[in-house]
Amino acid sequence: MMVGLVCVFFFFFKQKTAYEIVVCDWSSDVCSSDLYGLATEVETYDVYFNTPVSSSLKLLSTKANSSTVYEASLKEDVLSEDPTTGGDDLVPAFHGYSASGNVTGSYVYVNYGTKKDFEVLDTLGVNFTNKICIARYGDIYRGLKVKFAQEAGCSGVLIYSDPGDDYFQEVDGYKPYPEGPARNPSSLQRGSVLFLSQGPGDPTTPGKASQGPEVVREDPSDYIPRIPSLPISFKEVKPILEKLNGYGVNCSAIEGDGKSWVGGLPGFDYWSGPNPSYELNLYNNQSYEIKPIYNVYGTMAGTDSKAGYILVGNHRDAWIKGGAGDPNSGSASILEVIRALNEVSIGTGWKPKRTIVFASWDGEELGLLGSTEYGEKNKKTLKSNCVGYLNVDVSVSGTNLNVQSSPFLNKIILESLKQVNYDDDMTLYDHYFSKHEKIGILGSGSDYTVFLEHLGIPSLDMGFTSGDEDPVYHYHSNYDSYHWMSTLMDPGFKYHNKLSQLFGLSLLKLSDRELLNTHISDYSC
Repeated sequence: MMVGLVCVFFFFFKQKTAYEIVVCDWSSDVCSSDLYGLATEVETYDVYFNTPVSSSLKLLSTKANSSTVYEASLKEDVLSEDPTTGGDDLVPAFHGYSASGNVTGSYVYVNYGTKKDFEVLDTLGVNFTNKICIARYGDIYRGLKVKFAQEAGCSGVLIYSDPGDDYFQEVDGYKPYPEGPARNPSSLQRGSVLFLSQGPGDPTTPGKASQGPEVVREDPSDYIPRIPSLPISFKEVKPILEKLNGYGVNCSAIEGDGKSWVGGLPGFDYWSGPNPSYELNLYNNQSYEIKPIYNVYGTMAGTDSKAGYILVGNHRDAWIKGGAGDPNSGSASILEVIRALNEVSIGTGWKPKRTIVFASWDGEELGLLGSTEYGEKNKKTLKSNCVGYLNVDVSVSGTNLNVQSSPFLNKIILESLKQVNYDDDMTLYDHYFSKHEKIGILGSGSDYTVFLEHLGIPSLDMGFTSGDEDPVYHYHSNYDSYHWMSTLMDPGFKYHNKLSQLFGLSLLKLSDRELLNTHISDYSC
């Protein structure tokens, strides 16, 4: 089952966002080839989104006429061992749908930037008005961190990944990537800050598809931030946070919750600030335009046109030119499923009872754009004919299987788990229930959102996620690379194969069963 894996990794790691048409055409050509056997088509939507122009972050001394005492590079280190971390085509550090701005002011540390974190600091006397806040990734979606900061009166946001949230840390003697499993100090997490809870998809066309000259666009201000934000590495935020020592609230002393406010950066305590002697200048210049995105669809025709169809999806876009985990592990797994189904069809004459439509979505990372626009355009057909939506975003970023689903699909998943081995001693079923009490309830956050939350279509998402004993997954970083995946995370791509088998079996059962039944108890708590 290595054909699809090698094919996807070889191609996607040679591409970048500017080559999206090439990537789209390649996806269509491969899926329609003899190896995969699908009838393919490409569909375009015209959506509103940003691309980075320039940015900077400076630490200023108010005692020295606001002179610059430190400037962050906002770049990740180039590693000689990892070819996709270098070159002149690297994606800058930026947030999708971040606001342009040039703001200067004192700054405060706000822990994870949750609503509760802001409320706690406010109660303790921290003033957020016109402050630049520094939050660490985790606990909630990054767009909510910016939203809550904006609502609190902040003028800008920095977000970093704190090593204290990782199992493997340098302070415990573990070496960072590429020498070891700990986080590379220069890694930073790109990502969207679109207010997804307000509505996914093109923020100028909520509820309708961004397609055709007649589309009416709206003011997107309810869906995107008004204050600028930037991602930053823990290596480059450390000199900034150090200046807060002794100022504001000592976070370790916060009653009943102090431990959760302290990260793992060595050499200083975690204080809220502000320090009146220092300010930050955050500059973020983004270009917003209406530009095309490209979905690719491949169809495997079923034998019963009245039995409905199944939609299978994975997104094709990535924040960086690597993207070994996100999205290419998922792309590889789905390609393997398609190849295997085509091989069975050629060898035995088998055809699925229900038609299967495979979708390679574009624009997921910016805000679930491709899938949402498709769902908005085809909502009537989907509601009446789509039996289920099966999603794989990241199929491998660790060794712990995570499955989330609509309860309607639980029976099929449980049967499939028992048919795939985790290792020589246990099945995926044994492994899964050694970590979880039950199949998880699917919420939102990937391309299943529009189908499940807006259209009520039973959906699932699955993948091997990072656990305590797995190397740190550098999410949305240049270090989410083929080198990291093939040397540290999944040498031989064994976990990719397991996920492909589980996903393929679940798809087969859903496509061929005459009756799709479930247990009412699956809907209980």
